[in-house]
Amino acid sequence: MRSAIVLTLLAGCAAATPRPAAPHGMSRQQQPFPSADEVFALTQRPPPAIPGTDIRFVDAWTLEGPSGGKEGAPYDDASPWGGLVAETVASRKGALGASNALRCTAHELGLFVLANMGMPAEPVRRHMLGVCGSTLPSAGVETLRADVPPSMTDAQVFAQASSKVRARLATLAGAHQVLGLSYARKNDRMVVAWVYGTPLADIVPSSSTIAADRTAVVRGTNADPSLQLRAVVNQGTFGVAACTPLGEAAPRFAMRCPIAAGDHAAWIELSAAAKGAYLGRTIATVLANDGDGSTLGWASLAAKKAKPVTSPTEVSSTILADLNAIRAVTGASPLVLVPPQSATNAAVAPHFQSAAMSGDLATWEKIALGVMAGWDVKDATISSANVSSALFGAAIDGSTWLEFVLAQPTGRAALLDRGATRVAIGSLIDPTSKSVAALVTTYATFSATDHAAEIALVEKRIASERVAKGLDPGAKIAGLEGLAAEANRVTLEGKDPIAALDAALQDAVTRTQRSMRGTVWAVNDFELVPLPEPLLTKPNMPFAVQVAHRREKGAAWGEWIVMIVWADV
Repeated sequence: MRSAIVLTLLAGCAAATPRPAAPHGMSRQQQPFPSADEVFALTQRPPPAIPGTDIRFVDAWTLEGPSGGKEGAPYDDASPWGGLVAETVASRKGALGASNALRCTAHELGLFVLANMGMPAEPVRRHMLGVCGSTLPSAGVETLRADVPPSMTDAQVFAQASSKVRARLATLAGAHQVLGLSYARKNDRMVVAWVYGTPLADIVPSSSTIAADRTAVVRGTNADPSLQLRAVVNQGTFGVAACTPLGEAAPRFAMRCPIAAGDHAAWIELSAAAKGAYLGRTIATVLANDGDGSTLGWASLAAKKAKPVTSPTEVSSTILADLNAIRAVTGASPLVLVPPQSATNAAVAPHFQSAAMSGDLATWEKIALGVMAGWDVKDATISSANVSSALFGAAIDGSTWLEFVLAQPTGRAALLDRGATRVAIGSLIDPTSKSVAALVTTYATFSATDHAAEIALVEKRIASERVAKGLDPGAKIAGLEGLAAEANRVTLEGKDPIAALDAALQDAVTRTQRSMRGTVWAVNDFELVPLPEPLLTKPNMPFAVQVAHRREKGAAWGEWIVMIVWADV
């Protein structure tokens, strides 16, 4: 989110007019969105082909589960294939490590391939990673498969196949990667599977344990301690909750996540973002569990009812219908589809998926910000937005797509956000690979002038921060009708916020016959509002808060205008 812009005004009983402590007029940081023209240019580019994969989508699968060494322990594979992993790790001189969790994942993948003659879809792969104890947010997967005569021994298979695997492993690039490999054989088929990725955080293995107090504490070390961390956890069928930081000194962190009663397992996602950034990045996923064994079974209710799809429109329609039905169950209002923005999303969706698959983060971020900007949302002023996307290398329907996205905490937080009112859905079916993808953005929009909830949020934050510093919670100044009236003029008449605060302070001085101070901020995230120093240091501090909103000419979103006045005691 944007950093807050701060301008302060002072007013005293003896002063004829308020004295501005900053230049008159509100300076603004530019919202970091591509322009409408830039987004349009992206839609005109020829869509890239989405690579085809031999995905086999199943509606249920049972895993064997972890065996051998735990993550963080020495790599547990004494076979020749384990020796090949050790050889590869040694050749990378510290840039590659061997992972027991990824060896377990490779083993599960190999069993799936042997049983289904193809790779598992993303939901099953993700579940395998979680059950095996990997916390990688994403992982690469490769296999070598072959027919083998029953008379050929495993040692002979290794002698013939290892050179090809060794050559493929030599192509792994990048620093700080981890690797796991497994060999499996059934009848006249064999498969060597290997899984690899780059950890973005070092997570303590015990983070996946649900304690007796129904919490899971995710502990670890952040690879980039300059970034701010946030963690969310699934609760029940559609719920999601924020995890609480426990105050570890960077680069270490600890997040306490509440587990819902009755949940034997719950996904936790940890994301990181620069302060004031609109986009974050998932740096770890943890499948917390209580060890009852239920995580070994994976099932898709949607896949059992899935129908063949023939057009992207059909995928989008199903997503919208199912999403609004689920929102009704959770008590959230239905989302209104924005067709023009949906068309934009559909046009850039192939480029977005291609950038995600190739690791082109610059293009990925530009498209994500482009659709979040919502330039084609014309009937309301946007206050915030979320983006969700997923690609299936199989011909699934919209219900299956939505089920997978809502299995992730960040997907629930985005699509089931009670503040969201609009949605854009851009779906695609690749003509060659038949892969199905959707790029969905939800938008929260400003209401007319009823900002009571936002005012209460700021007041609560002031009170809680004062109490945390050993002060009283502060007292609200009653009867400042001028402050409320000026806030409404900002929203309804487009009055300059500095001029509005100027008039509100003069009115407050007249009404209270006391010296008053005031500050105004333009923000998109209330958590980024830096509270005035007197409010956090002086006892018995009376204050009042008002919130307005406005949209600058040419801006993609509106912004909150937060006005705070306090007595100059």
